[in-house]
Amino acid sequence: MPTALRQLLVGTKAGLIVLEPRDRSWHQAAHILRGEWITSINPTARGYEGHIVTTRSGLIASIASHEIHVVGNLRTRLWFATRLPHGPLCVGTSNGELLIETDFGRWESVDSIRGISEYGSWHSHSGGHAHLHSLLIDQANSCLYTATEVGGILRGAMDLSTWEDITANLDPDVHSIVMNPRDHKTIFAATGSGVFSLTAKARHWENLGSPSLSYVQGIVHHPSQDLLYISAARSPFGRYADDFSGTRPTNDFAILSSADHGRSWRIPSSDCERLGGVLSKAIALEPNPPYSLFAGSIDGKTIQLSSTGDCSLIAEGMGHIECIGFSRD
Repeated sequence: MPTALRQLLVGTKAGLIVLEPRDRSWHQAAHILRGEWITSINPTARGYEGHIVTTRSGLIASIASHEIHVVGNLRTRLWFATRLPHGPLCVGTSNGELLIETDFGRWESVDSIRGISEYGSWHSHSGGHAHLHSLLIDQANSCLYTATEVGGILRGAMDLSTWEDITANLDPDVHSIVMNPRDHKTIFAATGSGVFSLTAKARHWENLGSPSLSYVQGIVHHPSQDLLYISAARSPFGRYADDFSGTRPTNDFAILSSADHGRSWRIPSSDCERLGGVLSKAIALEPNPPYSLFAGSIDGKTIQLSSTGDCSLIAEGMGHIECIGFSRD
């Protein structure tokens, strides 16, 4: 029997907004960490309750039932906080660093990642070092992956002791990564020039498109079907290609899906296009039935796409949306 979705957690430029379903619509139940730019929302590992949230100012907070406990303040822009299988938290920063929690609430840099020869060439579009923004844990193969914008993807040992650069034939402008949960053999990367895939036996990444909307921000994989969803645009954030200061007046984004491992792409619902907005990388798929897709825009809209293809606007006016998470009973 499907587990009821109790809350939708929306990370915005001005705090974490909690939405709850009531009377066939969504209502704001709480506004947490007001004024903080929320950069990630991750469920805690098995055996822990609630979610781990990071902010642009460097806060790491544990949130459960609207209660907040700040577990760290690193005073640098953070992109994620993920609890490793052996217990400690691991965070990625805008300085290209991977930090790990040690005893007594201290944080140490994972120096082994600096040993990668390509590390010195990592950079950010906005200047400075690259953003180390994703950590994907592959327990089935006892390894993990970390992605960098702009730098590519590394594969590492579970204890973070060794790393291998696997960026060959991949656009290093990586925005998000996901693994096929059905076989743990294929990784998909959303980049500035399309979706790429890497299988376990392949040496190089393959560019899967999409041909028309090639700037891909977010990517998710259906937990039980060979189905990919992406948020894509013709240029960064739907902006003019050579001018990051303004957005296009016309719709320049889409949610696309692929049922053939990225060989072809389609718009699952034309209703989503008519809702307008400029899509961000905030795209998330419920981990349990009925597997609704939720997407956020940088102009404050949240869209729900049902498993049957119905698309609806469930909230707006929330400002720049960065990330989305779920809470269930």
